[in-house]
Amino acid sequence: MEKLKAKLKLGIKKCKIRLGQTYLGKTFEETKKYEKVFQTLVENDFSVSAAKERRSKIRQTQMIKGAIMLSGIGFLFLKIKIGIFNKILISLIGIDACSYMNTGKFYKYMINDLISELTFVGEETRILFRYYLPNHPFYNDVVQYSKLYRTTSKERDTLFKKKAQSLRESIQREALLDEEFQNKLKDFDKENSEF
Repeated sequence: MEKLKAKLKLGIKKCKIRLGQTYLGKTFEETKKYEKVFQTLVENDFSVSAAKERRSKIRQTQMIKGAIMLSGIGFLFLKIKIGIFNKILISLIGIDACSYMNTGKFYKYMINDLISELTFVGEETRILFRYYLPNHPFYNDVVQYSKLYRTTSKERDTLFKKKAQSLRESIQREALLDEEFQNKLKDFDKENSEF
């Protein structure tokens, strides 16, 4: 019995390796990684649906998912002579496969859109993308976006510091002018009190 279990485990392992080398297997693995990136962003409360296009993409994905469910239910009522259990099985497999493809496209769209954003959420997405998908063809582009974000962040930071410094200087100038004005008023009051 132990030999049979070992052979079965080895057979399943070989099957997974062979399936993983096919286009379908690679796409499945890539989609799972995109999903991990997206779920990590959502779990850490990053605003992934801030842009208007992304919100419309979320609504569109939900509508397509509903249409897939309705089409699966509609398949049950077709007059095909394959038996009710076979219809249910085919319907469930079809619904799951189509829903998975639809959500996979959604995750890829969202992550690719977030990667090109030069914001904090975009930088977090790029970090997660580089962690989960180190062999992706867009990896070098993602690194370039990260460098661009860092340089623009440094430029914004130096610009912010310059503005803050000029604001401090103007506040100090205003305080000096106020003090001078107060002194002039006191002198004026002294002159007027003498009369």
